[in-house]
Amino acid sequence: MKFKTERSFLKDFQKIKDNRIREKIQKVIENITQADSLLEINNLEKISGTNDYYRVKFDYNYRIGIKADLDCLELLRICRREGFYRLFP
Repeated sequence: MKFKTERSFLKDFQKIKDNRIREKIQKVIENITQADSLLEINNLEKISGTNDYYRVKFDYNYRIGIKADLDCLELLRICRREGFYRLFP
């Protein structure tokens, strides 16, 4: 699938200093690029109460917030699980 990253996603990524977490984020991005549909993305779950917002749980403490359009995914945020639902969507 095609995707684009928002400025907030890139800022969140730069704040993460742990290389293990950064590698996991890169694996999630690889998984997104190889997937043909939303069903093929690992650990993707729709956020209740929204139509096109999803989250990817890739570590016990971290989530990636995604908005799904018709032809493209937008990677919006990377947050710790404690504050994820306050900042996203």
